[in-house]
Amino acid sequence: MHWSETGVEERAFALECFGRSVPGVLWMPANEPGPFSLVLAGHGFTMNKHTLYPLTLPRDLVVDFRLAVAAIDVPGHGERQPDRGRDAPACEGAWRDHWQAHGAKEIAEELRATLDELQRLPEIGRAAVGYWGLSLGTQYGVGFLAEEPRVVAAVLGLSGLPDPGPRIAAYAAKVDCPVFFIQQLDDEVASLDRSNALFERLASKEKILRSNPGRHMAVPSATFEDAYRFLAERLRR
Repeated sequence: MHWSETGVEERAFALECFGRSVPGVLWMPANEPGPFSLVLAGHGFTMNKHTLYPLTLPRDLVVDFRLAVAAIDVPGHGERQPDRGRDAPACEGAWRDHWQAHGAKEIAEELRATLDELQRLPEIGRAAVGYWGLSLGTQYGVGFLAEEPRVVAAVLGLSGLPDPGPRIAAYAAKVDCPVFFIQQLDDEVASLDRSNALFERLASKEKILRSNPGRHMAVPSATFEDAYRFLAERLRR
């Protein structure tokens, strides 16, 4: 998505990580020197780096909170889909095969490589780093957060235990940064019991559970706004 609002710069990038080509995108305030605190964002299943949840995430964080946001396509999604996404069953199969073989390991490598690359930019530098990832973004995100001390706060949720591994439990037990966790009480993808199990497994001393009525994709805008503030406050400390 290309934002029409002035003041938001969108910059595409690609990096090589252990022989894999990883496409990504960076959004940040335009015509400002920075450095800007950075939020790495993980997209959901069948989505991509340009269709984050909520879709307005880059605009909201850049315009309202003066943060930079970056996202990459995970295997089987976006520019990394077989046949560029024309064969939907093949895309889903590619992702499931990758998850069974690698879990979150390769995505954690790619997110670390992305962070390394972006921190070389003068607009980012060594400013604080956060993470935002719901649903599939949580499944991959906990693997990244478990081994990445540069992340000072994260927004997770719409996911649970057990996962298609099952590996998330081991990762979650190593996540110790502050976490804002979003849960939908009528979630048809991650049941309440599974969601609670994942939240309890997180090792973070500071963690907030925000529960809302509704299904998987019906998170209220007020919850997103509170999650934005949670991240922004901790990235500015």
